[in-house]
Amino acid sequence: MWKESNLNTVNLNDTFYNKMIESYKEMIEEHEWQVGGFGAHGTAKTIYNLELGIGKLTEQDERCYNQGNNSTSAKRLCNGDKDITYPGYVGLMYVSDYMYGATNKSWITTTNNYSAVKDNNWLYMGLEEWFISRGTNTGNSAWVVTRAGLVYDDNYALYVYGGSRGVRPALYLESSVKIISGSGTSGDPYKLSM
Repeated sequence: MWKESNLNTVNLNDTFYNKMIESYKEMIEEHEWQVGGFGAHGTAKTIYNLELGIGKLTEQDERCYNQGNNSTSAKRLCNGDKDITYPGYVGLMYVSDYMYGATNKSWITTTNNYSAVKDNNWLYMGLEEWFISRGTNTGNSAWVVTRAGLVYDDNYALYVYGGSRGVRPALYLESSVKIISGSGTSGDPYKLSM
């Protein structure tokens, strides 16, 4: 369960957050993170709607939380976790964040067309990383991006608790934070101020 995981409670929202310079912490907004799941590939907009938009939590609700759903797969999927949102200062990247990190011509490309999604994507680092969105095929799966840029629901091998995949902290800035200079490129990063 993400809400009680050490990655969330200890590593990200305690150690990482508390070691920040105080003026940086003041810029970060506590956010209601969505950790429901979805199980299908789609375009950036489709994935956004499943994670955060009009379709959020629907697939998870249907497969897991409806009254009377006592199948073995539903029990494995739910794993006792009905907390599909949680408040926190730091989370992980959503799949839709990664998809929208590509150039806008790639936004109509589906997640399983990884070469198009990773090309010209400022979020692609060539590393294996976990996303915050879990899969709906098993109770232990989550979405990942591979070194080659493939985005998929890893429900076969390592599960969320194993392997050598990394995580990238994500956060939301307070609305009072303003860009005071920079163009947002690696050579000319944004400089922020409150």
